[in-house]
Amino acid sequence: MARSGELAEPRVPAPPGVRTVLGFSRMSKSAIAIVRRAVEDDENFRARVALAAEEATVGRAGWLWLHRPDGWETDPAMAAEGDDTGGSSSARLRRERDGAEAAAERHRRAAAEADEAWRRAVAQGNEARQDATKARAAAEEFRHRLGALEAERNTAVRTQKRLEAELAEAKRDLRLAREAARQAETELLEARPSRGARPRPPPPSASPANAAAQLEDASAAFDRRAAQDAVAAASGAATDLARALADVAASLNPDQPGGDRRSASPEGQSDRGRSRRPRRVAPALPPGTLAGSAEANRFLVASSEVLLLVDGYNLARTVWSGLEPEEERRRTVTVLEEVRARSGAPVTVVFDGEDHTTAPPASRSIRVLFSATGQTADDAIAELVRSLPSTQQVVVVSSDREVADDARRQGAAVLGSRDFLTAAGR
Repeated sequence: MARSGELAEPRVPAPPGVRTVLGFSRMSKSAIAIVRRAVEDDENFRARVALAAEEATVGRAGWLWLHRPDGWETDPAMAAEGDDTGGSSSARLRRERDGAEAAAERHRRAAAEADEAWRRAVAQGNEARQDATKARAAAEEFRHRLGALEAERNTAVRTQKRLEAELAEAKRDLRLAREAARQAETELLEARPSRGARPRPPPPSASPANAAAQLEDASAAFDRRAAQDAVAAASGAATDLARALADVAASLNPDQPGGDRRSASPEGQSDRGRSRRPRRVAPALPPGTLAGSAEANRFLVASSEVLLLVDGYNLARTVWSGLEPEEERRRTVTVLEEVRARSGAPVTVVFDGEDHTTAPPASRSIRVLFSATGQTADDAIAELVRSLPSTQQVVVVSSDREVADDARRQGAAVLGSRDFLTAAGR
């Protein structure tokens, strides 16, 4: 009916809802429901359908529903149709109930998932707060550590400046000591009278007593390791000056008690007439190298022009303790052989003679000596230095104070045992 109205001339429009199902070849339940609502709502459309519908086609209940005569609702045919419709409605209601229950279940599951997600979010928030607290604590610790490092750096800078000042002072003292030595040599040369010339009287302050006092003052003033070698040289020069001045004083006063000192030699010759042995000079360091520094120590150990004279047990017991003497000697000889192989310098090591019965195996590269019976290695080292030619540069290795002082007085350089081992790379 709706389709024929759309095609008629003039056109009779179908209800809006019915137009959507006009093209269906087969009416579904939902399409039938749409048409039913259109018939219920549109009186004109229902009247048109009623004119075309026959009871044999639509049934008694359908005809009554379309024509709606008086009392049609109470007609038995409508009651029977109502029962069928009621059954369909119950099924529909059950379906709707089941759908509602399914939807409710889905909502419950979604709510549970949302609740779980909320709990996870809360836990993550707590962890984030804990991480933030730890990060703040770490940052605070870092700030404290940074402050401590800055304080240490400032202390190190102050220490460096202080050491630089001390180094400058040590260099100044060394320069003054060398100047004193040169001045002493100059005064010595001036004090020696030439042959045939009348000796000049010594100045009042040039007496042996004053020279000795000046030497003591110089030793007290330059009590620094960096100036020890220069002070030793100045001491020797001052001693020579005192002797020369004494000779001059004796020559000017031949009648003074004690007689003429120029005839004190066994042959009756004057001291000036005898040849005096040249004084040994300590090895010269490279320009700008401070005596006693690590650089100076390495230079002395690596030099091939010096004789290394080593206090054996003093060196051994600096690094090894609790060993048998034989093992101490063996290790000491091994170290010195390595030094000899690198530098090429001659090496002599002296041990106390009381253990000579268990001497180490002979060494092909270094000289191993033992002190004589009743003599210490310290005395043997002092005699060796005195017996060497003054042209031989000597480095004595010992931490013994007496050995070191005696070696310096004889013009030798001195290295402490630990400084020697450090310079040798041990």
